[in-house]
Amino acid sequence: MTLIDQIKEKIDIVEFISEYIRLVPAGKNYKALCPFHSEKTPSFMVSREKQIWHCFGCGKGGDVIKFLMEYEHIGFQEALKILAEKAGIEYTRYSTLDQKKIDLLYDLNSKAKDFFKQNLNSEVLNYLKTRGLNSKTIQEFELGFAPAGDNLTIHLMNLGYSADEIVSAGLAKIKPKTTDFFQNRIIFPIYNQFGKIVGFSGRSLKEKQQPKYLNSPETLIFNKSKILYGFHKSKAEIRKTENAFLVEGQMDFLMCWQAGIKNAVATSGTALTNIQLNLLKRTGVNKIIVCFDKDEAGINALEKYLENLAKMDFEILALDLGKFKDPAEAILSEPDFFKKSQPKPVFRVLFDFYIKPEQSWEIRKKNVLHLLSLIKQLSSQLEQYHIIQQLSLKTKIKESILLDELERIKTSPALSSNLVSKEKIPRIDLICQDLFSLAFSNKQFLPSLEEHQEFLPPKWQEILHGNNNQEINLLELRGDYKFQNIDQIEMEKLFQELINQLKIEFYKNQGEKLKSKIELAQQNGNLNELNKLLKEFQATYQKINLIKKEL
Repeated sequence: MTLIDQIKEKIDIVEFISEYIRLVPAGKNYKALCPFHSEKTPSFMVSREKQIWHCFGCGKGGDVIKFLMEYEHIGFQEALKILAEKAGIEYTRYSTLDQKKIDLLYDLNSKAKDFFKQNLNSEVLNYLKTRGLNSKTIQEFELGFAPAGDNLTIHLMNLGYSADEIVSAGLAKIKPKTTDFFQNRIIFPIYNQFGKIVGFSGRSLKEKQQPKYLNSPETLIFNKSKILYGFHKSKAEIRKTENAFLVEGQMDFLMCWQAGIKNAVATSGTALTNIQLNLLKRTGVNKIIVCFDKDEAGINALEKYLENLAKMDFEILALDLGKFKDPAEAILSEPDFFKKSQPKPVFRVLFDFYIKPEQSWEIRKKNVLHLLSLIKQLSSQLEQYHIIQQLSLKTKIKESILLDELERIKTSPALSSNLVSKEKIPRIDLICQDLFSLAFSNKQFLPSLEEHQEFLPPKWQEILHGNNNQEINLLELRGDYKFQNIDQIEMEKLFQELINQLKIEFYKNQGEKLKSKIELAQQNGNLNELNKLLKEFQATYQKINLIKKEL
């Protein structure tokens, strides 16, 4: 038995996917809102019997390995390794060269993390404690310190790693000789969603040292625009509460975590990316609470987040930090600050900032147009209208006027959709798709389908004869999804109607072929052939009319 077969045998696909999204029973299968595209009605189906999943909205599907690859944005070998470990199977490394490089980077980062922890001296500990962190948090998130010079490089080379390997991991640089990448910096290990260390963020200990924060360079396993700091710890609480606090930077996250805010995540000095938002969306997040300063810089940061958040259809709230410069300072001064504070809908905050009673008409006009440009970013027109009503009450400007102005604003390019492109599929194939889905999910119809196989295109005849098990499994799952709420009498009527539609389409296709032959016979002046073809053409459409009378 192969490693893949062992994994599929040991891991139940329903139990595994349930760790990521909420599945509900649907007959003998399970259904959910698809984690790979936005939808209101569940079209994501999972079959325990066949150990497969498929979304009939966006077209994605596969086995447990494919789900992990799609959900976590990882390669086949990495997914295989994770699932093997989960199943308690020894991972046989018949891996590619890239996978071996990835394993090496994980090893190097782990060894570097241990080195940084060992160098966490009393000066650094005292600094961290003045910032509010306690010993438990420092140990839990494995904070450390990078001394000056090439100490880490020498340490890793003594462990058997080459200088090139250390540089490839982003732990050293050549300048002109090999020296440590992080020097005189407090080190925050950065973890991926599985809790593996993929890189580091280093904060300068002295104010003159720039930049204040330095992140690892991009490697095969680290890209800061794809990672949310703390997500590996907070994802369980995020999934449970279906909402997330969004902060900037490691210290803000750590102080939130320490204060009992277990559903926070942090960006690491980057704009909020679609990949990061998809990570939250797939975890089941409906509501995002953005923490901000109420000065101009804070509002700009809030608007920067809003553009992408709005397109992903999140409910967006904002938490005003008041007199504090960041969440870390707020919690240091008032440990219960987050628990006592009440987030507000983001547009209410923006309205209060931009619309003031004392402002001139010119300033108000400029600010209203700016607010309308932000409202335009919302993906839902219903949501846009709801916010426009609130803006009308705030500004005393008629809704109709605001809506006219909103219409004039050019829409920004929409996010690319994951939905399957609606390419032109021949009608007979659409009929066969429904017919086979119904028959494979309700086996009593199979004998009748076999009786009518002469009307099927060749590829569907092959499927009927069992020459494509993967397609059969998918069609059966599609039938369970599409026809689960139809009673037996309606199902029988539908099956007969589909058989009749199949025949009609078959004879129509025959008629089109005869038309081409008739035109050719006319061009060649072949009267005998022409008369024969005209009789066949007439007989074909008589069959169509007879079937239509039965409908």
